[in-house]
Amino acid sequence: YAVAVLKSKGADGDKCVSELFERIGHMNNDLRDSVYNRALKDSRMTQEIVEGVDNNTRVWWVHAEAVNGFSKGFTEQPDHPEYKDAAMGILDYIEKHFIDSRSGITNWMRRVICLSIKNWLVHGSVHITMEECGLNL
Repeated sequence: YAVAVLKSKGADGDKCVSELFERIGHMNNDLRDSVYNRALKDSRMTQEIVEGVDNNTRVWWVHAEAVNGFSKGFTEQPDHPEYKDAAMGILDYIEKHFIDSRSGITNWMRRVICLSIKNWLVHGSVHITMEECGLNL
């Protein structure tokens, strides 16, 4: 919408989009660095920090979003292996504390997803074996 408004006022739309993506990219990098330096503690995420006080309630989606952000960060900046390490550590935490270890298709699927993400981070591929998934046919 913003690009359409700028175009209607005579601005170069392609230049606007390019500048917008560049600004958003810088904001994403700043946010990722801030989360890495302030909210990540021993492969666990602080839910929020308000007025300098940490809320250490462990919430699954905060951890899932962190995996996504750090994975994307490592993909975009492979010279920052700490992002890969952070994503892998958080995935381990998710597997230990958020995934019900009882048998069942839902929990099996969650394990497959965690393994797929780890393989992608380490090997650049989501290929996993049936044995790794705990599926023995």
